[in-house]
Amino acid sequence: MHRLVLCVSRLFVLFGGCIMSWLSLLSILNLFFTGTLAGVEVASHYGFVTHPTFLGEADQIRLRQALIRRLRVLVPAMFGPAFLTTVAITMLSATGLKLDLRGAALTADACWIYARIIATVRINSDTINWDPDAPPPRWPGLVAKAERFHIAGLWAVTTAFLCLLIAEAL
Repeated sequence: MHRLVLCVSRLFVLFGGCIMSWLSLLSILNLFFTGTLAGVEVASHYGFVTHPTFLGEADQIRLRQALIRRLRVLVPAMFGPAFLTTVAITMLSATGLKLDLRGAALTADACWIYARIIATVRINSDTINWDPDAPPPRWPGLVAKAERFHIAGLWAVTTAFLCLLIAEAL
């Protein structure tokens, strides 16, 4: 603990004695992780909302598998810190509109978790194991079902980000 205090005090001296409160630092980290998660959700959904028709079925499945492999590490890496910092900031919030907005952000985060656990994680886990040259007969229907939950998750995390951004602006 002593070393941590020493390192932090040296950083304050390096930055001209400008001391940022821990709550401000936590808020910046929260907006970074939540905003990054919202951006990843928007890009992954609207970038691949429909099947790329110029690709054959096998290539569409390979593309989906590649995205799932990358995003199954990136998304939890962004969501974990985003959720934890949202909980911390909400607990440290004063009463009033800021607390209400941060509570709404936590509710939106809970909706995102629900949308992910109920549908997309299960279908994405199955998609990884599909043979691109012999996909399941109803694979477009399975993907369409997951997309309905994905859009709910997308708007939930975007709502959380907007609530946190407005709360910080107040």
